Amino acid sequence: MAFAFFIFFLFYTVGYFTANEDPAFVREVFGDSYVDETESNIAEGNPFGIYQGGDPFFMWLGIMINNIIVSFMYFGKGILLGIFSLKELGKESMRVGVFHYMFASKGHAIGFLLAVMIHGLLELSAIVLACGAGTVMGISYLFPGTRSRLDAFKTGVKDGVKIVVGLIPILMIAAFFEGFLTRHYKMPLFLNV
Repeated sequence: MAFAFFIFFLFYTVGYFTANEDPAFVREVFGDSYVDETESNIAEGNPFGIYQGGDPFFMWLGIMINNIIVSFMYFGKGILLGIFSLKELGKESMRVGVFHYMFASKGHAIGFLLAVMIHGLLELSAIVLACGAGTVMGISYLFPGTRSRLDAFKTGVKDGVKIVVGLIPILMIAAFFEGFLTRHYKMPLFLNV
């Protein structure tokens, strides 16, 4: 799990500083329409307006289902020594770094943390843990200890599944925050924190 968090911070930093060196990288990662919409929102004084669209209930439901599916997919990709779980984690964390840079370059670095981390703290932690669970599963047969490789793998799968299933309530809460609370990111600081 600690290694998964290390991968997250490493690739987050790579994404942030790559976008800093090559601002066109932001458009490569997110596409022109998303970046144009965000820049338009920033110009209008509503930098995180992207979170204010749509019905909060359906936004919560859609985000929750998507994040649960993604977590299980990231976990499942760990079956081969955890390599593909960590690869997905690297890509996802790089995108977060680029996303943060997109706002920081416009003077909204702290605003990003206050707005996006309303839900992002739980959501990103859950994604890191799901990828870590995939790695737990994937390396279980590589390091079986005193057990047979098959028994070690079965234990690794069980442990990984317990972790991922345990993340479902966290992902539900994160999606609720994103659907219902992040849209009110201009709330007083003490409520936000």
